[in-house]
Amino acid sequence: MTRESFMFKSIDTNKNGGFDSITFSNNKKGKVKGLGKIAISNDMSISNVLLVESLDFNLLAMMLRWLVLMDQN
Repeated sequence: MTRESFMFKSIDTNKNGGFDSITFSNNKKGKVKGLGKIAISNDMSISNVLLVESLDFNLLAMMLRWLVLMDQN
């Protein structure tokens, strides 16, 4: 899940992964704007990533930073 549309290698704004909206922990909702694929490297990508409006944090970027840190240890 991310709010950053520029991260997508491909995105279909007509698909939403079966979700019209996402409910956050504070009970606010974010509208799902699309479903797509994000390239991590030339030979690795993540599919079925939701583009969500009003997401306060870029969860995908946070996960990738954690993976990099774990790989360095």
